[in-house]
Amino acid sequence: MLDEEHPSDGTIERRDGLRIAYLAQDNRLDDTQTVRDVLYNFDVDVDWEQTVELDIAVNKLNIMPYLDQIVGSLSGGEKKRVALAKVLMGNPDILILDEPTNHLDLSMIEWLERYLKKSHMTLLMVTHDRYFLERVCTDIFELHRGKIVAFPGNYSYYLEKKAAREEHEQQQLHKLKQVYRHELSWMKRAPSGRQTKSTAREGRFAGIEDSYEDNKDILFHEQAKLVLSVEKRQLGGKIINLHKIKKSFGEKKILAEFSHEFRHNERIGIIGKNGVGKSTFVRMLLGEESIDSGKMQTGETVVF
Repeated sequence: MLDEEHPSDGTIERRDGLRIAYLAQDNRLDDTQTVRDVLYNFDVDVDWEQTVELDIAVNKLNIMPYLDQIVGSLSGGEKKRVALAKVLMGNPDILILDEPTNHLDLSMIEWLERYLKKSHMTLLMVTHDRYFLERVCTDIFELHRGKIVAFPGNYSYYLEKKAAREEHEQQQLHKLKQVYRHELSWMKRAPSGRQTKSTAREGRFAGIEDSYEDNKDILFHEQAKLVLSVEKRQLGGKIINLHKIKKSFGEKKILAEFSHEFRHNERIGIIGKNGVGKSTFVRMLLGEESIDSGKMQTGETVVF
């Protein structure tokens, strides 16, 4: 749809003057501009109402604190929210969103749901957020075996119809298997036991055999489960010890003398507003991000 990839065959037709806005997963903003310039320097004339809508989006997506920062200084989540505000306020005919809820907290997702529901734009969205799909989308498209299958309804309707389709496929494969076994038995008989005019039936058997093998393989691969063999190892008492860890980016403080001893079988969730440094903290544990001061000790047998 965006002409960034070309189809192997077929054509895509668009009406003249069609405006498409696209939120990509990767950052497509100008890192040298300020956030304010990215959002408020419009390519087309906008009215007062659109400006007010943008102000609301800036507030709801928590962009206000860094309006005058250079885009290149922002975190990945902050850039994604700036890009989201920009495409929403572009007043397009078609809005294409690729994983729009990534880097959004609950209140931001709820605001985005309300905004999209009241909007008159045509929306095409790729997302793994099933609850967002349920509440926002009126049609579900499934990419299935190289084809797009349309389901006119919300995500719950799609799941119901998909389950019915899979059950029907299993029933059809079972019937095909019975026919295949019957015809195979006939084919294995001695030639003297067959009817003289059996050429057509022999030809049909080849088609039945191919159809059965193809459908059997497809269903087998779709239902196959991944099994990983993990070598057992002895994990020592020391996992990760953090002692008075500090980390800052300029005036932005991520950690201030944080200490913690991670224990065997402990399960920890990290929560916090977007941009406060959750991903940075994880990268510090992995050794991908340096610490400003303090001490971090990792057990010899620990594998990330």
